[in-house]
Amino acid sequence: MTEKPFEVCFLDVDGTVSDGLPSWHVCHRFLGTTEKAKENRRRFFAGEISYKEWGAMDASLFRGIKLSALREEMANSISLVHNAVDALRLLKQHAKMLVLLSGGLDIHCEAIVKKIDEYAPGEQLISQFITNTFVSDSNGLVQTVRCSVGDDEGNDKKWHIEAFCRERGINPADCLGIGDGFNDASMFAAVGTPIAFLGYSRADEARLLRDFFAQRPQNVVPERDLLAAAQRAIAIRQAQLASGTLCVCGAGFGRFSPVVGVTAGPAVTATAATTPTPPPATSG
Repeated sequence: MTEKPFEVCFLDVDGTVSDGLPSWHVCHRFLGTTEKAKENRRRFFAGEISYKEWGAMDASLFRGIKLSALREEMANSISLVHNAVDALRLLKQHAKMLVLLSGGLDIHCEAIVKKIDEYAPGEQLISQFITNTFVSDSNGLVQTVRCSVGDDEGNDKKWHIEAFCRERGINPADCLGIGDGFNDASMFAAVGTPIAFLGYSRADEARLLRDFFAQRPQNVVPERDLLAAAQRAIAIRQAQLASGTLCVCGAGFGRFSPVVGVTAGPAVTATAATTPTPPPATSG
């Protein structure tokens, strides 16, 4: 086995690396726009608007706000999931790069990387992040959010992984993806080793992801522990390398839709993952 069996480990952020509210929710709470945001979310899951339209509608609620105020609120709201730093250290030992791939916001990823660096100074565990970015004017007032990471064809996580790998001459079959939400389904379909980390998932999303992995139940980690997800990923990769079965897993997956669930593949009966009381985050 090579020293680092994974070329890249792609990590979802909200609920996978960071604890607490998702980044969009933090901004809405701060601005008092939560109810409007809930209606936008309802419309998306009802199939009335696309993911891109959902992002644009949410972004319009931020217009004219000082970006510095949102950045400060985000920094004050950051916490890491249990065993996050230990998990990232382990993954770094087995992957050449750790890349955050998030449908959230750039100010959140910035704060997460800073928090990780505080716990692991000088280690540079995260290589880079790919996410949606705020656009502000010369006065620092938010104009919009450039929604480049979504769940529509052409901007979903699969598209970004394929572009990232193509630019660097990397085979996606040599990559790992860990996530916990519906918009991670395209990431799972793009990499050789996908891991669904369900400890922080909403019950409905956990159920859909279990369906998504019906033929690969070993790729589902129900524990509320990112370190356990990292250990499972490494064990699966070692088995792949030993057997010579290296491939991108997308060929066996259906396309996920938030309205109808998995659009291909066998139907299964699954129970939603339970969510225990979260343990305190460690400093690594």
